[in-house]
Amino acid sequence: MGEAQGLGGYLAAEQKLEERQWGKARSLYKIVVETGPDYLRPHAMLGFLRASAGLGEGAASLRLLASLVDDNELLARNREFWLAAIALEYAKIPPEEKSREESIRQLREALKIIDARNGYVRLRAQVRLAMAELLSGAGQGRQAIKILTESLPELRSVEWAGLRAYQKAQLAKIYLGIGERDWAVSLLEEIRHDPQLDSRHFKVAEAFIEGRDLGQSSVTGLIVRDEPACLSVESTGCFELRISASKGEDKLRFAEKG
Repeated sequence: MGEAQGLGGYLAAEQKLEERQWGKARSLYKIVVETGPDYLRPHAMLGFLRASAGLGEGAASLRLLASLVDDNELLARNREFWLAAIALEYAKIPPEEKSREESIRQLREALKIIDARNGYVRLRAQVRLAMAELLSGAGQGRQAIKILTESLPELRSVEWAGLRAYQKAQLAKIYLGIGERDWAVSLLEEIRHDPQLDSRHFKVAEAFIEGRDLGQSSVTGLIVRDEPACLSVESTGCFELRISASKGEDKLRFAEKG
């Protein structure tokens, strides 16, 4: 088997995809899909779909996805994994080129067939996050919150600490979108005080929730204002916590950065 048809060809296609050279990547993936070994063909097909999407050919991607789902022989190994992976790819296709309801249905079906006990914890989390994004975009924020909240126990292990922080940040963003600021703040504080996480996780989560890049602002930590009725502690962008104290008590002092 030639190098272009086997692992070498697949790795070359992956590199072109990473470089966003969609046309070259798709051509290389196509060779592997048509002539490569069976174990590589599903991977190459997904790469082909991603390259097609990069070229703006979502409709073609949809047809390919449909044919891939029906190809039982191609998906003989780890069928549950591949069906979930296909559902995730479908979810990435621009909303104007697909049915949001169909995408949510596929993701729900994927959750039913992939079991966390079989080592699919990360995949299940990815499916839930994709589903929550679609639901939230359709004005079903409460349903998205339910899906992400009920699944947090699956991510309690230190192995999934980073993924847990991301899911909580996504939850906080949804809460913020429906006007429930207090819940968003509570989730951000959970990330801050989680012993399995560090300050970097918190800063990334905070920036994600507030919709900014980490490099957009030189301000770090919290801004404190000593107001007549309370002490106001604000996180740049969105969040504010007010602490009241009775007269005569010693003033609480916070550093402006930290």
